[in-house]
Amino acid sequence: MRRFFWVGIWLMAMMPMAHALTPVGLKCEYRENPVGVDVAQPRLTWVYPLDASTPRGWMQSAYQIRVATSLARLTSDRADLWDTGKVAGSQTRLITYAGEPLKPEQQCFWQVRTWDAEGVAGEWSAPAHWTMGLMEQAGWKAPWMGPDPVMTRELLPAAYMRKEFSVRAGLKRALVHATAAGLYELHLNGAKVSEDCLAPGWTEYEKRMFYRTYDVTDLIRAGAKNAVGAILGDGWYGLHHQGRGITRLRMQMSLEYADGSRELVMSDGSWTYTRNGPVRSSDIYQGEAYDARLELRGWATVGYDDGDWAPVAAGPLFG
Repeated sequence: MRRFFWVGIWLMAMMPMAHALTPVGLKCEYRENPVGVDVAQPRLTWVYPLDASTPRGWMQSAYQIRVATSLARLTSDRADLWDTGKVAGSQTRLITYAGEPLKPEQQCFWQVRTWDAEGVAGEWSAPAHWTMGLMEQAGWKAPWMGPDPVMTRELLPAAYMRKEFSVRAGLKRALVHATAAGLYELHLNGAKVSEDCLAPGWTEYEKRMFYRTYDVTDLIRAGAKNAVGAILGDGWYGLHHQGRGITRLRMQMSLEYADGSRELVMSDGSWTYTRNGPVRSSDIYQGEAYDARLELRGWATVGYDDGDWAPVAAGPLFG
């Protein structure tokens, strides 16, 4: 009799038990809280915090995703972009967004909850978010700009470019979109915008060019003057396009205010540049030559004296 008792206990221990899990690691297009998503229907993914306490054989039997235009709407059960309802299935990866059409630069907040094999619902995940990019070529309003063209095969110093601009009080959000024929490094009020290296990356330039998007809200001084700067080097573009002195930058900063109004700060002819900075040459294969004696201290801050800098050339990239 005792043998059957222990066999029963063992069988019960081996059976999957109801154990609701909360999804973690929410990603959109393979990234956590990405900025600059450039596909109309992003794909969503999550995982589970599996550990020794998770019953053997645990499975997801259903999921529900909800997406909203604000965190307040999301957490108050007012998802106004997409609510899948309960969807049967074990899929946790690359679920295609199928809600309301998304707009350029739109911020989307989302979360997911799931059910186990016994039909027990877990808690909603912690909210995550993503921000759309420009999405279409027509979204670019900024022209290309750069130093005066110099047709040469010799290595040239990098171009340092800058501009000052005013921001009204009541700033809600600031996004920067940037790309380059060459490689760029963005600065705002004396700080690097990101830790990106070799941005925006190599492409077949006459067919397509990558761009990157940054949320720079925390770097902007609302109700005051600001300064934006960029360092522009040859990269692959200068190496492969019959001349190292024809690099260009395209940058578009979108300022969104609490009253709903928007302003653009962009690459145009109002910027100035110099090649008299510390980066004396930069090449994909030969590396970078840096002369610290020529550092331009404060070059991307308000009030810097750029009186001896020259105006940039602005216009189309090709042609």
